[in-house]
Amino acid sequence: MSEQGSQRPTPGATALRADIRLGDRYDPARARVFLTGTQALVRALLTRAWLDARAGIKTGGFVSGYRGSPLGGFDRDLVQARAELEAADIRFTPGVNEELAATAIWGSQQLGLFPGARVDGVFGLWYGKGPGVDRAGDAFKHANLAGTAPNGGVLAVAGDDHAGISSTTAHQSEYAFIDARIPVLAPATIQDVLDLAIAGIALSRASGLWVALKCPSEVIEQAATVDAALTRFAFDTPAGDGHLHIRWPDRVTDAEARLAGPKLEAAARFVRASGLDRAFGKTARHRIGIVSAGKSWADVCEALDLLGLDENARAAAAIALYKPAMVWPLEAEGVRDFAADLDRIIVIEEMRPLLEPQLRDILFDAPDHARPRVVGRTGSGDNRLALARAGVLAPDAIARALAPHLGLTMDAVPEPSPLPRPALRRAPHFCSGCPHNTSTRVPDGARALAGIGCHTLALWSDPNTRTLTQMGGEGASWIGQAPFTETTHVFANIGDGTYYHSGLLAIRAAISAGVNITYKLLFNDAVAMTGGQAVEGSLTVPAICRELAAEGVSRIVVVAEDPGHYARSDPFPPGASVMGRDGFDCAQAELAQVAGVSVLVFDQACAAEKRRRRRHGQLDDPARHIFINERVCEGCGDCQRASRCLSVVPVATPFGEKRRIDHATCNKDETCVDGFCPAIVTVEGGRPRKSRTPPPREIPPHLQELPPPAPAALDRPWRILVAGIGGTGVVTVGHLIAMAAHLDGNAAVVLDQTGLAQKGGAVASHVTLARRDADIHAARIGVARADAVIGCDLVVAADAPQLATVAPGRTRIVVNTEETITGAFLRDATLAFPSDSLLGAIAARAGAERVTAADARQLAERLTGEAIAANVLLLGLAWQMGLVPVSEQALLGAIDLNGRGAVTNWAAFAWGRRTAHDMAAVRALAGLGDAARTVPETLDGIVARRERELADYGGARLAARYHDAVAAMSDVAAQRIPGTGDALVCAVAEGYFHVLAAKDEYDVARLFTDGTFAADIARAFEGDVRVRYHLAPSWVIGDRTTRDAPGRPKKRAFGPWLRPLLGLLARLRPLRGGLLDPFRFGRDRKLEQRHRAEYEADLNCIHAALSGGTFDLCRELAGLPLTVRGYGHVRRDAYERAAERRREILKALDTPQSGSLAAE
Repeated sequence: MSEQGSQRPTPGATALRADIRLGDRYDPARARVFLTGTQALVRALLTRAWLDARAGIKTGGFVSGYRGSPLGGFDRDLVQARAELEAADIRFTPGVNEELAATAIWGSQQLGLFPGARVDGVFGLWYGKGPGVDRAGDAFKHANLAGTAPNGGVLAVAGDDHAGISSTTAHQSEYAFIDARIPVLAPATIQDVLDLAIAGIALSRASGLWVALKCPSEVIEQAATVDAALTRFAFDTPAGDGHLHIRWPDRVTDAEARLAGPKLEAAARFVRASGLDRAFGKTARHRIGIVSAGKSWADVCEALDLLGLDENARAAAAIALYKPAMVWPLEAEGVRDFAADLDRIIVIEEMRPLLEPQLRDILFDAPDHARPRVVGRTGSGDNRLALARAGVLAPDAIARALAPHLGLTMDAVPEPSPLPRPALRRAPHFCSGCPHNTSTRVPDGARALAGIGCHTLALWSDPNTRTLTQMGGEGASWIGQAPFTETTHVFANIGDGTYYHSGLLAIRAAISAGVNITYKLLFNDAVAMTGGQAVEGSLTVPAICRELAAEGVSRIVVVAEDPGHYARSDPFPPGASVMGRDGFDCAQAELAQVAGVSVLVFDQACAAEKRRRRRHGQLDDPARHIFINERVCEGCGDCQRASRCLSVVPVATPFGEKRRIDHATCNKDETCVDGFCPAIVTVEGGRPRKSRTPPPREIPPHLQELPPPAPAALDRPWRILVAGIGGTGVVTVGHLIAMAAHLDGNAAVVLDQTGLAQKGGAVASHVTLARRDADIHAARIGVARADAVIGCDLVVAADAPQLATVAPGRTRIVVNTEETITGAFLRDATLAFPSDSLLGAIAARAGAERVTAADARQLAERLTGEAIAANVLLLGLAWQMGLVPVSEQALLGAIDLNGRGAVTNWAAFAWGRRTAHDMAAVRALAGLGDAARTVPETLDGIVARRERELADYGGARLAARYHDAVAAMSDVAAQRIPGTGDALVCAVAEGYFHVLAAKDEYDVARLFTDGTFAADIARAFEGDVRVRYHLAPSWVIGDRTTRDAPGRPKKRAFGPWLRPLLGLLARLRPLRGGLLDPFRFGRDRKLEQRHRAEYEADLNCIHAALSGGTFDLCRELAGLPLTVRGYGHVRRDAYERAAERRREILKALDTPQSGSLAAE
């Protein structure tokens, strides 16, 4: 056993199937492979090329489109498979936008019209999300009218988002394709994606039509084991008339006639001959038929399981099923064959009905014995199906809708009980260090319009950003508003990818309309929303500026993280200004006054992409880190407001909640330094120490050879929900489990629910394991269907979508108790993390005895040195509890195949197993001690700690003054409210200390130089470190150069040379308040004196007014100073808010106001 507590599996023993490699997915010799949805599309392209080569046809392939969820990672998969694609002569050229990509695909079919072709034909694949289908509509109509080549063929893949999770609309693409008369195929599983993608190209060749493949999120975002054997893909192609394909010249009327008649007829013949549409269990005695396709088909199968209708039960109930692959146009002969002798057909489909009206049309004039009633959402009376007309259908809802039509009661699938609103929810938020945290802000009173991209999150984080447009329409809505409003100017956000895609046209339109608008062009050097791909066109900031100047933009300002990095060979246009980020506010203020269209280019690379490049050695990682002196920190949250960064986290200290930098997630944006607080320093030259506890020499014997768990037998599908925060490896855990099942030779399906949530929001992987592929239906885990939940984040695990999957009394839950803040904490510095409420909600749903909670992050950090390993540690814990029915060998093999950090993840998995076996022992080894909560400090301890601090702050007399005041309040409370006064005395102990120990220049200097700060730095960093201070000393604040656009003081950086001066200042603190005190006339010092006098008067008021009836008001008044936090203007603003509340309390106490407040 190694000191790390993990043993690296020996070569050849890391997986049950030692011959399995990740490269198998694109190996033609491999018949059974594990694929994601987008990898299945890549495999389909390669399969088409392999089949052509076997048939002696020399073809090429051409792929173009535009990324967007749920197809956001397809282009990344294409790039990763470049070698295999090039070997098959398949060319991938990303489209500038969807329309132009479709036009390029059209061009690939024209190859045979001209001499010089080096291949017999080119098969094409277009891809785009639903809104991209709409944008490409004109190109689709032209290209489909022209047709495809005999040895070419085109597949148009549409990524639909029925729930609008990662889109601005809940889109459904079938009708857009129907407008262009493009047949539509609808896969239900990853196996279907592979099968129908290959069949679709064959169908396109046979009919001369483009063919669409509808891929909704819940299908294409799956991963599963599939049969990819080449022998699977043999299609019977009926003989055609030979005149269906592209030609030139070609009269429009002739092309239209071919499209409306022979081509669509050829498509129907192909589908029938190839058996793509399938009937299940149909015999002459069946009386009820259920028709569904695509994603809804899997939901129907799951719903039938819920109703207890397996294959045998359906046969007994005379129920048959029909699954059309081509959902438009429905192949009529197959439908009529299925409908014969049925009494009724029930149609289940999501969104706008498509199958139902076609079925009615096909069967309208059929003879009586072949014309069953059609029951669906648009029917009336007994023919109406009670299903929602919008949104995503769930199996339990389908089961409840089906039950009365199948002669069943609703008792089998009762309505789910409502879940309480969670104490906290995790909404998507900008990544730590994201440039949009700064770039999307606007001056107070200004208004911004959102665009499409990561920066859309400003709609949630910035109340001044409202409304949005479609991609490429950014700012154009202002053209219609501007003539009719008193508002004279707005800002509009637009990303660099959108600008190149189509956004330049919106800017051109605004120039043409003559409106006053400032476009904030957010140049991030990557398409972060879909995986960090490069923006097409290799844009540079100077080139964009020259283009904008040529378009007629009135004023151009560039705000850059590094304004000195631009090459002289790539010049800016005359009149353009370039400045650092510290000029951002001033630039916005200036541009808001410019007539016409102005542009502010904000140039800062995507934080997530910078992190990736640093990890791969492609970008220097500066030896500079942010650190907060927690003793100087007031906990005001101004650093969070300045940065809107989730790496600035709250931390509990004996003197209240303060702030700390989470270096494990920090991306070194450093905007938190702009918070008006002297506690924030930069540490240069060193690196953060790993907080890992030195591993024990000997792991206790009972933790070395652990007994294997008793996993589920997989006699039925086993469902595991993995839930956590986007971008932290949650999806990886789901795929590790599924890959391990694949290595074990079992069936596995995993559905990743990410979309916009990958940006710090809630994500989930729905994992289903079974012995056979046929045992798995719906990929999403339904209501009360989960067998296990691995909650990688407490907030996400306690939210309704996750708790809904929990079956009370059956589901087992392991959950990480790490308190990871949400964006709400950045907007409210007083927000407390509701751990107890969240854990209580989970326990209330599952049963407390079925919940295992562990601080996985701390354990992973201490025991492996990497906080990111927390999720794999939880996986090990769940596995040891028997909740993950895969073999250990396969799971370790899956970790090995994943590649990244395998050794660390092996160690994390082993420590997770040990945690399940003996959590107390593992916590002790990690140096975390008892898992029980820390006992709160006693009142006497609180007072004694503050007395000592006050003695250091201002001497023994000040400490005695504090002691006497607290003792006096204790006596009053004991007399007036005996037995209940400790809460009031505690409020006085903390509030009066806060007033007496106001952090002035002397105290800040003391807290930096008394040795504690140096010790904190030494514990946190290793190497030769230098501390740089960031201060706004009162003696240099005065002229305009020391203030920002709103007039707030600007901070300056001071090197290590400042420390001796701070030490001197600390020793001069006896001068505080005396004639020789140089700061005594300062604005902040006067406020401190005023606040002290008012509070001491308030203590007298409490003495006079305290009773059982006034206790709550008295306690609030005593603790009110704790809301007055921060430095300079931040503290003054907080004081004004507290003063207003103080007046209200004093009025309620009906006590004459005194002190300076009474004179106001």
